Amino acid sequence: MARRPRAADGERVHAQRHVHDPRGLEQVLDNLVANAIKYSPAGGAVQVTVARVGAEVSIAVSDRGVGIAADDQRRLFERYFRAPSSSGVAPGVGLGLWAALRIAEAHGGRIEVTSTAGRGSTFTLRLPS
Repeated sequence: MARRPRAADGERVHAQRHVHDPRGLEQVLDNLVANAIKYSPAGGAVQVTVARVGAEVSIAVSDRGVGIAADDQRRLFERYFRAPSSSGVAPGVGLGLWAALRIAEAHGGRIEVTSTAGRGSTFTLRLPS
């Protein structure tokens, strides 16, 4: 029987482990990057930033695309929702962000969005490290 590690003072150490599904996380990142490309003007840049912030890993995907109105941001992760700003810009059925959020949550994480209509968006995947 394996023994639990002990701290210097003899207390048991309760390490929290997170098991991640690489394919699921790849799907989340693919969705965020593909959306940034889809909704950016031709030749527009997409920036991906990775950082460790406290007990989390943060992966931010930013674009200078069409952006999303504040009222629509609340509904972005609903199944089948597509913001009016996306109409006619790129094809889709409104399942990508919904699925991405479910996968992030299954890993103990979340996805946050900051956006301004006409100026671009940043979607940030936050996962426990």
